[in-house]
Amino acid sequence: MGEEIDILGPLGHGTFNFKDKKNIAVIGGGIGIFPLYELAKQAKGQAKVNMYLGFRNKDFVVLENEYKAVSDKFVLTTDNGSYGEKGFAINFLKDDIEKGNIDGIYACGPLPMLKAVQELAKNTNTPCQISLEERMGCGIGVCLGCAVKVSAGEQTVYTHVCKAGPVFDANVVEI
Repeated sequence: MGEEIDILGPLGHGTFNFKDKKNIAVIGGGIGIFPLYELAKQAKGQAKVNMYLGFRNKDFVVLENEYKAVSDKFVLTTDNGSYGEKGFAINFLKDDIEKGNIDGIYACGPLPMLKAVQELAKNTNTPCQISLEERMGCGIGVCLGCAVKVSAGEQTVYTHVCKAGPVFDANVVEI
């Protein structure tokens, strides 16, 4: 007690921007569901929150009641159908986008899921922000462990998730 600690922060730009959105989709899978909870809490009351969570199977399901409490629509899926709906969360999101119910997508999860969400957003012209789950060794951009490709106008450049992210516009980050 009474000892000093050294803290470096805040790091990056980890905030989703849902301003001016009325009907948002929040989609997460695996450990990607954890950073989305704060977004859902903040958006509740400002926009309709449509939650789509995907898990490998029933044993991995967490925070179900917490998400239900901050969601206007809640869809939980498991790959094998052992709990909730069978299949991938993105399939249920796709249905709602096709119905014209979504004006913004916010995602965090495994790269294959993020790539599918990015493609869906592009194909449907739906604004989308993605939070990347990269390994960050140093947190200040020195180790280069979290470098990702982003479009900068006509060029493709590398940036660091720890400094420029972890939240990126889905139109600029290459997954």
